[in-house]
Amino acid sequence: MEKSQIMNIMSLLDVLVILFALLAAVYWFLSSRQKIPQTISIGWGGEGGTAQQLGDALKEIGRLSTKAAFFAFLAAIFQALSLLCNIFI
Repeated sequence: MEKSQIMNIMSLLDVLVILFALLAAVYWFLSSRQKIPQTISIGWGGEGGTAQQLGDALKEIGRLSTKAAFFAFLAAIFQALSLLCNIFI
């Protein structure tokens, strides 16, 4: 493989690392912005959210965090590939 091709591959890996790291950051930011009721009302009346609202917020946080973790995983994989290219090529 020619040196220019190797440099192109390494540049592509670097771009993928940046892209996936940014996506992870966005999803973790969105996860952190979810509104969780500070208190839970039991029975009729009272202030605060319902158990359903809490459950829904936690589900959304979990969904967004799962996506963020996946993109962080991809960023780490491509960073490792880039490092291996630097070491062995």
